Amino acid sequence: MAGLEPEKRVFLIKNYYQRGESVEYARKAFNTKYGVESAPHRDTVKRLIEKFETTANTDDARSQSTGPPRVVIVDENILKVEKFFQENPTTSVRRAAQILNIKRESLRIIARYFVKLFPYKIQINQALNPETMEKQKLFSQILSSAIEAKN
Repeated sequence: MAGLEPEKRVFLIKNYYQRGESVEYARKAFNTKYGVESAPHRDTVKRLIEKFETTANTDDARSQSTGPPRVVIVDENILKVEKFFQENPTTSVRRAAQILNIKRESLRIIARYFVKLFPYKIQINQALNPETMEKQKLFSQILSSAIEAKN
């Protein structure tokens, strides 16, 4: 029901009553008019009709969410996060959220998508040379002989 425009909701309700209060006929009419192969599921249409009968309203209740938005992304916060992580690159997201007084999820999204920071970024790569490979081979031989001696 959340994906339906108001005109499509009204069309379903009208056809439900015009066609003898039949959900299936209303769905078939919907498919015919809008050229869609899959009209809303019959349970969705039933919920839409029940809502209309009890409230005389077809609006989607979820679109009128109360409370603050879950994620706040403001230029001011982006600058604060960028500056903070330049000065404190090893601070965790949770700790940074507490210090900056920004919700943790907002800070994570800002750091990841706007400041382009990534967790666990490898800083240094060390090339293996032949001498190192020989040391590894010697170590594995010593370790395997110690294990055999113990058994």
